[in-house]
Amino acid sequence: MALARRLALVAVFMGMLVLPASATAKLEFNLPAQIFKVLDDSDKSENDMGRCQAAVFVEFPKIRHAKGYRVVVRRNDLNGRLDDYVAPPFENSGFTLRYPPPPSFGRFFVFAYSAGDGCPAVDARTEGAAEIVSARVSLDKRFEKRFRRVDRPPWKCAYRPGDRTVDLGAGRDPRKIIVRRGGEVTTIEKGSKQPVNLANNRYAGTGTIVKTGPKGIVKIGAFDGSSALVGPDTTVRITGKGFEILEAPRHPRLYRLLKRSGPDLEVRTCSAVSAARG
Repeated sequence: MALARRLALVAVFMGMLVLPASATAKLEFNLPAQIFKVLDDSDKSENDMGRCQAAVFVEFPKIRHAKGYRVVVRRNDLNGRLDDYVAPPFENSGFTLRYPPPPSFGRFFVFAYSAGDGCPAVDARTEGAAEIVSARVSLDKRFEKRFRRVDRPPWKCAYRPGDRTVDLGAGRDPRKIIVRRGGEVTTIEKGSKQPVNLANNRYAGTGTIVKTGPKGIVKIGAFDGSSALVGPDTTVRITGKGFEILEAPRHPRLYRLLKRSGPDLEVRTCSAVSAARG
């Protein structure tokens, strides 16, 4: 049954390649993804014979020439919270390493649940706990070329005191790329009231709201233009040219990211600082 479902996913995607998802994103398509569950009772023992663990994933076929995958999942077991999953890079640790996808497929780990009353009970409790809201694959070659040179200091302020807009010099493509660099970052798409937790990066259109938490740092960039780092406790709205600052701390503090994420990044005297062209 699992093999049949996977073959069906590939067949569905081949049909989707005839038409793009929208006129403004010609190389972005709907991705045939599914919630995939693994039930494992290998950890049971004499004193815990009913022990069973469910590992819940998003599974999808890898598409030739794809440059990015993005899946939004609603956690019905967490009051409808929306989680954003993006690849590359693909997960290769934890539960994804323990239960790897078959060849030509990718997986995002969503959650795990374990109980001692057997796999049927665990299966029933986790059924419907997560559902896919949207799944997209991008075939845009520029996706992987953005932001390679924007992490090099020194930084300069992207706007003057009192300014409410930041011009990123956007070209004809109205989309922006949003990259989370640390802390909590949420986005709200135009026409929606439901915030989405940003795990890594994503495309964003005009009108999207981006909000950083107390230690959040996010990078917003335009195709064929510049990018800017936005510091903690800041809310901005994506515009055609860049973004508009809706809320920002009156006295921004210094924040640093871990060295493992690349060169040290810091927000200095303003909550948005510009970087090199990317």
